Amino acid sequence: MAAIINDLSIEKGASFQYDITMSFPDGTPYDLNLYTISGTFRIGTTTYDMGFTENTETGVATWTLSAGETAVLANGKGQYEMFMTEDSSGNADRLLKGRVYVDGGVS
Repeated sequence: MAAIINDLSIEKGASFQYDITMSFPDGTPYDLNLYTISGTFRIGTTTYDMGFTENTETGVATWTLSAGETAVLANGKGQYEMFMTEDSSGNADRLLKGRVYVDGGVS
């Protein structure tokens, strides 16, 4: 499956949340008990892991960062990618990729 390209903006010092819903064409959610959602993003030379919580009933994976976590991110732009790995086979699909912008504000 080809990854969807979507750019993200993170405001430094503010909480951040990004939800991705995984469902079949008929709207039935994926059983996320069978998959692991993961990802990384890079700003400059620093790579960060993306931790997800998964709602197995709705097929929604949520990536959150607290205000404290965003406060220590490097300012600038970089890239990210998210994967869905089938636990039984280890097969991985890249779901999303794109640019990520960390905005430090004006002060």
